Amino acid sequence: MERMAASIGRIIAAASAKPRFDRDAWYVVLNQAERLMKAATTLQERVEQAARF
Repeated sequence: MERMAASIGRIIAAASAKPRFDRDAWYVVLNQAERLMKAATTLQERVEQAARF
C-alpha cells in the first residue's frame, strides 16, 4: 500500500515539474489517483478481513 502511494506521489511530482496539462486535466489525474488509493485501501481491508476467517 505504501509503495502504491509513493508511486502515485512520484508520478504527480514528476508531472508537476514539467506541466503539460491544463488545470482541468490535472483535476482528472488527481481525482483518478485518489480513487485508485481508495480502491486499494478497500481491497487491502477486505483481504485482511478474509485472512482472519
